This record gives sequence, C-alpha cells and structure tokens, in this order.
Amino acid sequence: MVWQFIQDYWVFILVTIGLFIGGYYVPVIRGALVRIWAALMTEKIIIKVIMYLLGLLVKSTKNQLDDKLFLDLSEALGVHEKKDTGEASK
Repeated sequence: MVWQFIQDYWVFILVTIGLFIGGYYVPVIRGALVRIWAALMTEKIIIKVIMYLLGLLVKSTKNQLDDKLFLDLSEALGVHEKKDTGEASK
C-alpha cells in the first residue's frame, strides 16, 4: 500500500522534499513559502481545520456528552456540518 502510493505520487513527493530543503537553505524560497503559508492560514481556515479534526475525534467516541458540546461549539462559531438527507438535488 505504501509502495503503491510512492509509485503513484513520486513526483509530488520529490517536489515537496525539494521545497522543504530549498526553503531551509535558500532565503528567497524560504521567504516566499512563509508568505504563502501566512496568506493561507486565515482565521476561518484554522477554525474549519480544527473543527474538522474535533469532529473526527467526537465521532470516534461512543458517549453523547461530547456530541452535544461539539454541536454547541460549532453553532457558537458558526461552523455547521451539512447533513446528507439522501435526497437528490433537483
């Protein structure tokens, strides 16, 4: 499974490794990567990522208390999960 992933995405893996190494040693690339990262990491994106990870954690447990707390938190932050009703949109 891991080898299949490496065979399928070896170019992307090499480019990512190259960017990390280049970003560490070449100041121009490092500065560009920092600017790109800062532009991508807005407050809304960070909240969505954290809520997604918390949602995975909440779904992995069997008790109902954390489900209620997670629902209250997501409503307070304005992040609502859309439930699939099973109906096809017209």
